[in-house]
Amino acid sequence: GEEEIAEVVQCLRDGWLAPGPRTEEFESKVAKIFGKKYGVMVNSGSSGNMIGLSVLGMQKGDEVVTPACTFSTAVAPICQLGLVPVFVDVEADRFVPTVDALLAAVTPRTKCMLVPNLAGSKVDWADLRKRCPPGIALFEDSCDSMTYTEDSDISVISFYASHIITAG
Repeated sequence: GEEEIAEVVQCLRDGWLAPGPRTEEFESKVAKIFGKKYGVMVNSGSSGNMIGLSVLGMQKGDEVVTPACTFSTAVAPICQLGLVPVFVDVEADRFVPTVDALLAAVTPRTKCMLVPNLAGSKVDWADLRKRCPPGIALFEDSCDSMTYTEDSDISVISFYASHIITAG
């Protein structure tokens, strides 16, 4: 509405060409919604996934459990970092894996589970957190669904033009 238009006009008048106070406020609000301590705005969900995986300290050859039915933006960063994707099937009516399917794929080399929330569905994050072996990071990719959980270690959300909510 008019309030949003006025905010956009004010941003243009402020003259910021780089992240500034409004970006910091937005990061803080999104982090709070997701129950995370920090929020960092980057150029895309793909970059968010890459950065998120990078900060986990995994080594080449470490395994990341992820659904076989997903977007390339979840799998590409795994491969780009020299990690090994371990694919699990999803429930046909929900497009996300079950907790049992994710846990069945865990090996001694598993360091992370990167699970996208798709089409409004999400894995049972609370159950996954409760049953996940220690030392395995839980990575929530919410780029294509406006769902979230406080039970993951890292969450990535995208505000790309074709996604649920856009920021530009």
